[in-house]
This record gives sequence, structure tokens and C-alpha cells, in this order.
Amino acid sequence: MALALITGSNGFIGSHLAEYLLSRGWQVRCMVRKTSNLQWLESLQVEYAYADLSDIQALRKAVEGVDYIVHLGGKTKCTTRKAFFEANETGTRNLLQAAQEICTSLKRFVYISSQAASGPSEGLRPRKESDEPAPVTWYGESKLAGEKAVLEFENRMPVTLIRPPSVYGPRDTDVFEIFKAVKWHIKPVLGFQDRYASFLYVSDLTRGIYTAAVSDKAVGEIFFLASDSVLTWQQVNHTIASAMRVRAVNVHLPVFVFGIIALLRELHMRITGKPSILNWQKMNEFTQRYWICDAGKAERMLGFRPEYPIKKGVVKTLQWYRDHNWL
Repeated sequence: MALALITGSNGFIGSHLAEYLLSRGWQVRCMVRKTSNLQWLESLQVEYAYADLSDIQALRKAVEGVDYIVHLGGKTKCTTRKAFFEANETGTRNLLQAAQEICTSLKRFVYISSQAASGPSEGLRPRKESDEPAPVTWYGESKLAGEKAVLEFENRMPVTLIRPPSVYGPRDTDVFEIFKAVKWHIKPVLGFQDRYASFLYVSDLTRGIYTAAVSDKAVGEIFFLASDSVLTWQQVNHTIASAMRVRAVNVHLPVFVFGIIALLRELHMRITGKPSILNWQKMNEFTQRYWICDAGKAERMLGFRPEYPIKKGVVKTLQWYRDHNWL
């Protein structure tokens, strides 16, 4: 029976991955902090490893005896570029070093990167894994640095890298903001131009991670995982409104107004030292028009195809939000 260590296991994607691996008959060790919120893991038959990516000694204990490591841990919100790199590059290097020292028969180290590491497309041509990365935020730069760290170890252990796009589904709190707005009959739209994005339902992502982890063809490779459809955010808004059976109107937020809000949040972050998901760095990300990627490589090499088009995924997500009184 395979034993997998998942970092970032108590989060949105990590908890879904733990559930999926358990359903495949795997044993799961969840790396968490003493202060971590374990609400999505409490009902699962998992073991815990208490460690931080900055603590080499604790990491050595966490990786002991595991067959697979899926590295989801890191930070998406920081107040400085240095903090992003400490979490997403140095922390990744620490985990790789611990794995090299302790895991003598590791079958795979899977690094969950981000579409942000590759950067946006220049137009409607989706980005491919072979394209030169061009991240536009400190977060994206730090995830790319994490990718490079993983590839430096590929001669010492089998590694695979995955770049998810916008991921949604039960427990997600980001796309959930659109559901809340639609409930109030508002479909929020940034600016007055279409903005395109690739999406992936969380169950498709966890299945894709598993597929890549167990495939010999995935060793040393980078994969985008995404649904077949490239959508505008207006189309996503419309799909959510249709699923909720709510009449909602488009409310456009001019980019310059969004910029003012982002700047104010940036100033607040600098004063308080508390990171915010919306800041001047994120302005670079949100205002890009083409966050789209080509997942054809995963289909050709791994036979991976998403099972949840946006309509089906939104319906399941909505049902979960309602069942858990989020809406």
C-alpha cells in the first residue's frame, strides 16, 4: 500500500487530494502545523506530520518512509518578494533536501506549481509547457523558482511538475465570491474588455495529480491541467447565475477604479504587515486578459481528460455551498 505525504494538506486542494488518495486505497500522511485548521481533514483516516517548510529536522521526520510526496504547500499571500521566495523556493528546496537524505525509495516527488509561474498568454493562443515562462507577479516568480529547484533534483529523484489554472469546487473561497455576488443579482466584471481564463474542477485536478504521480511517462515533465473550454469571466458569471436560477446584471468595475482599490489595500498591507489577496502585485495579475493554457500534453502523454465541464462543475459546487450553508 502506497504512502503519500501531502504538504498543504489542510487547504482547499490538499484536503480533496487526501480524500482522493484514500479512495484509491493509499495511506496518507498530512503535513500540517500545530496551528493549522484541520476542519477538512478531521473526518479522514490520515496521519499527521507536524512540520514547517523552514524546519529541516521536522521535514526529515515528515518524509520518512513515504513512497510519494505531493508538494502543495507554500504561500499565495505575502507582503514582500523575499517572503514569497522563502516560502515557495527555499521551502521547496528544504523539502527536496530532506527527501533526498531520507527517502531511499521515493517513487515520485510531485510539485504543484501554478499557471502564474508560466504567466499569461499574449493573445488567444494558449500557453504551452514549452513556452518561455514570463510571470507577472512575485508569487509567479517564486513558483517558477520552485520549479527550477525541483528540476535541479531530477537526477537524484523522480520528479513531476503540474501547473493548475483557476481551480474551483467545494470548499473554494475565491470563485465563491462570484456565487455570493450573483446571489445579490450582480455579475461582477472587471473592465469593459473580455478576459479569458482556463479553469479546472478540483476533482479533475486531484485525479490528474494521481495520474501524473503513478505514470512513468510523467517523470521529469511539466504539465498544464485544465478543462477543454477557454471561457471569459462573463461566461463563468452567466453559468453560475443560470445554475442558481437568479437574474443578475453585469456590473463593470473600471480598471482604474480597481487600481485605486488595489493601491489602498497595498498601503494598508504595508502599514499593518498583514498580507492581502488584493494588492498592487495582484493588479498585474487580475488585469491580464488571457490566462489560458493548453492541456494537450497531459492528454497525449497521460491520457488525462477532465470529466467536469464548467456547467457540471458549477452545479456540484453550488450544491455543496448550499448543503453547507455557505449560500
